[in-house]
Amino acid sequence: MPDEKVVERLVAWVWERQALIGPLAGDDGVRYQVVFRGRPWGERGPDFQGAILARHDGELLRGDVEVHVRASDWRRHGHGRDPAYNRTVGHVVLWNDSQRPTCRQDGAVVPTLELVGHLAAPLAELERRRQAEEGLRPPEPACVPTGATGPSPLRELLERAGVERFLAKAAAFEGDLQCLPPEEVLYRGALRAMGYTANTAGFERLAAALPFIGLRAIA
Repeated sequence: MPDEKVVERLVAWVWERQALIGPLAGDDGVRYQVVFRGRPWGERGPDFQGAILARHDGELLRGDVEVHVRASDWRRHGHGRDPAYNRTVGHVVLWNDSQRPTCRQDGAVVPTLELVGHLAAPLAELERRRQAEEGLRPPEPACVPTGATGPSPLRELLERAGVERFLAKAAAFEGDLQCLPPEEVLYRGALRAMGYTANTAGFERLAAALPFIGLRAIA
């Protein structure tokens, strides 16, 4: 399939389905294993939230993943000037056509992971599978009018913010469950909640220093 016909949704589908082979090589010389691909995100910000990537030295990177056809799309779309992308830990591209590193608005450098050498099948076959899967999805439900004026803009804003917050938390829990026992995830989540906003970081450090298995041993 010619590259001009490759669309970003195909790359996102490949990442979501993990139709990939082997660890991915970053432009920083590090090899990365995908522990959790992240939860697909359709709003402003990176395409997948709450991802976990494991470096070959064992270090885990937790955050978001942005998907593009080409590495140069990061700058073309202005993500490097947008604080909404400051949790990005992986820039996933089909082709790395740039010699410059991927930089966030806060100055952090994000590894660029090129997929073209790790695809589980030729691009044309992957696109065929994606289209076949797309054809099996049920149609979107029809919109039902809620009144002449509809919901107020403020209500819509609050509802959207609430959904975004919920999905972000769900992505974090889903990612933790890929590498920790369920009871440990619940324990860490409970301690994090006990810290409220001001002391969240402190309670997270406490949970890391005293894991649930250690607490149960001395209880």
